[in-house]
Amino acid sequence: MLFLIKTMLIMRTNCILIMITFLSLISCDKEENLNEYIFEFDEPTFRQEKTAWENANYQNYSYTFSRESSSFGYEENNITVINGIAVGDNEDMDAYTISEIYNNCENIANSYLSGSMNNGAPFHISYYLKYNKEYHIPTRISFTQYNMPPGGGGHSSEISNFKVIE
Repeated sequence: MLFLIKTMLIMRTNCILIMITFLSLISCDKEENLNEYIFEFDEPTFRQEKTAWENANYQNYSYTFSRESSSFGYEENNITVINGIAVGDNEDMDAYTISEIYNNCENIANSYLSGSMNNGAPFHISYYLKYNKEYHIPTRISFTQYNMPPGGGGHSSEISNFKVIE
């Protein structure tokens, strides 16, 4: 009898703990207004870094470009730029100069900032760039679209091993 009472008390305590945990998870969940159009992008820093890159006027350099997504997996391309022309060692990927990468990023941001990419549909996107302060190149580019099904919410790219060729 004592064993049965102890077992019931333990089960009751466990049930209460599970309910408290569940309720705390629900209350901590950030509610997002799905009727809003949100595009997170640090445009002033982007403009500052892009201008600094353009002013440096590097024409000869090399770097490694990698990208990853749940849709296409991981890919890498070692790129050499000579006299402003980019050539990569991965035939399955395009090779871009850093200026072209900046222009592509700017075009994407402008499309979302203008609202032309959303076709009137609300959504939440974070477009994050991290920069190398010495050379003013984007070292990480992350695009995340929230409230998407698995495999369709984002991708990221990295630029590493940057070297100026003398």
